Amino acid sequence: MTQKKTNHTPGPWHIADKDTAAMLDSTWAVYAENEDGSKTVVANVWQTDSGVRHVTHDATTEANAWLIAAAPYMLASLYELEEMDLEYDVWNIVSTARRLATGQEPE
Repeated sequence: MTQKKTNHTPGPWHIADKDTAAMLDSTWAVYAENEDGSKTVVANVWQTDSGVRHVTHDATTEANAWLIAAAPYMLASLYELEEMDLEYDVWNIVSTARRLATGQEPE
């Protein structure tokens, strides 16, 4: 997959196991592994109620963590799809998703 210059933490991103997440004071931690083997946390996924975070391992919180962890791959895929010869409607969907994922307004 083609790697584009981006401002986000490079992928791949991973989901920390429960023991690692507990060490990071998190329910679900999404992290990138650095070249030296250290980990950079890119997101902590919490369940909240009235602004109070709860440590929970429910299915929704886990699904959110997996979706966040897939973000670098999905963004790279959108860049690749934009380079393909697609029908305009399909290209427009891909382009809009890529622009939203990089903080840009849709065209």
